Amino acid sequence: MAIVLGTKPTFFANNREVTFIDPKTDETLVINYKGKYRTATEFGALLDKAFSKAEGDAPATVDATIEKILGLQIEKQAEMLRSIVHEWDAGFDLTDENALQFANELAGGVQAIVGDYRTLCVEGKA
Repeated sequence: MAIVLGTKPTFFANNREVTFIDPKTDETLVINYKGKYRTATEFGALLDKAFSKAEGDAPATVDATIEKILGLQIEKQAEMLRSIVHEWDAGFDLTDENALQFANELAGGVQAIVGDYRTLCVEGKA
């Protein structure tokens, strides 16, 4: 098989194990997902877009609370998850609302998927 430069896949398949923190369940869920393939520079552009300020955003003020800061972080993680995952079998649809709830309740799961994605795009390893 020869390497053909200039062609790239549209999607890739991956999975991620997510552990629930509820000690009563002690469950682990394996989420199989189909991700949107991006090159390293396309991944960089995705990050630029995700973490840039929108035009007209007010500068940060000193009355910011930890709750507000973490809430913004959760919103960005949910947005990133929706940008990365094309489809999955997590047991719920990946709507904006569900992505936000997933990021808030199982932030480690989102961070793991985003970390895997970064590794795939930047280092070429799944």
